[in-house]
Amino acid sequence: MSQCLGFWRYAVQLQRVFLEPLCFIAQSAFLGFAELFNVILSNRYSGLRAVHLQPRLILECIDAIIDNIERGMDYSYEVWNKRKPWSYSTADKEATNFHRQIRACLHFISLTIFYFCSPKADPPPQLHSARVAGLRREVYRPEARPPFSGAYPTVQMDDAGPLGIFIPSRSEHAEMRAMMTPRLLDRFYRQVNRLVRLNPRVRDGQTLVHLACSSTKVVRCDLFPLPHADLIRLLCYLGADPDAIDANGYRPIGTILASRSLQDNVKAEIIATLVRDCGAHYDASVMPPTWLQTSREGDTDSADVKALRWPWGAACQTVVSLSGLRPAALVSLKCLATHALPPAARNCPTLFPEALLTFVRLHHHLA
Repeated sequence: MSQCLGFWRYAVQLQRVFLEPLCFIAQSAFLGFAELFNVILSNRYSGLRAVHLQPRLILECIDAIIDNIERGMDYSYEVWNKRKPWSYSTADKEATNFHRQIRACLHFISLTIFYFCSPKADPPPQLHSARVAGLRREVYRPEARPPFSGAYPTVQMDDAGPLGIFIPSRSEHAEMRAMMTPRLLDRFYRQVNRLVRLNPRVRDGQTLVHLACSSTKVVRCDLFPLPHADLIRLLCYLGADPDAIDANGYRPIGTILASRSLQDNVKAEIIATLVRDCGAHYDASVMPPTWLQTSREGDTDSADVKALRWPWGAACQTVVSLSGLRPAALVSLKCLATHALPPAARNCPTLFPEALLTFVRLHHHLA
């Protein structure tokens, strides 16, 4: 197995020399790697236990795909096409290939987290603690603890388990996690931190956290199910912004609420993870004003305007109750005062100092 994967990685390195980073062949090779590791680890077809697969093989693939993502950003962003990535359309093949490569990288990370990272592992180092501290309010910052729960993502269950996927027993999981040495774990943290620092954006300006919160499939092959709470937690622990906003005005919580494929209990779990563990602002404006008229997937009745407002709308009450979040402990007087601003004041940024303007923009979409 190691020799076969070694030859395959050598072929990928040759592609990097002779092919453009965002060509179809490059993204197809990485998606093939992701599908291969998923089949090996899930044992969906062979029925054999893949407890002897070395995590080093997956980490080498993560290194290669992050290198390709960085080259793709230099090749295809403003330097060459003179356009922001969120101005791409579905007709831009490079944007589609770039999106698929980032999605495949998130699947590599999710597989590594679930099969090889122990809940007792050391927490990720504060590789850029100043930025992390600036992204989160002090009352939201969690204690230093590992981001890994060891739980499989909440998906549709059947008699054989989640979608027929192999879930290792306690002894098998312990054997697989023992192969993730402290040196490999530190290497894994630094790989994810490097990806977070690159801050790649795909079509519609979605960030890594947006993609980690989305259940949309960009490929037909069956990969590790997303969203995964451990993946979101790790990205945010290493500096990803849980309140990032895309080009359409959606924050990660808004992406979850707008999804029609996720059940309410899954939405509640992911939102609770974003707020409690990642420091997302509880009452931020998570959806754009246009959501109140037209959604991404069709028209929205104007009578549902108040029902769709997070977290106070009637349509959000089920998710709030399932999440176990207490608004009284998460909403401050400063938040309530910001919500009480008249529209004329909201749309006049010159009235606020820079520090306060950032807080106002968190609660309102300013013109």
